[in-house]
Amino acid sequence: MKTRFDLEQDILSVTGMTQDLDTLLWRIMDSPEGPLTEDDLANIIIGLRYTLQLRCDKLWDTFTQVFELDQYRSKDNDL
Repeated sequence: MKTRFDLEQDILSVTGMTQDLDTLLWRIMDSPEGPLTEDDLANIIIGLRYTLQLRCDKLWDTFTQVFELDQYRSKDNDL
């Protein structure tokens, strides 16, 4: 069973997306490699969106484990 420390790590993972977006901004604005194509930019954004969704899914799963909700509900918590 996961603990509140796992929950904290998963929250920090989601907030880490800001670093990924900062890296994308660097690539768009300051990289010496030149501009991205529209297809490359769209693919990067789609990948970041999918990664964020996965991180949110993992966060939700950890949350439900820590608070023993849904499928993690213990028999003692049955109403």
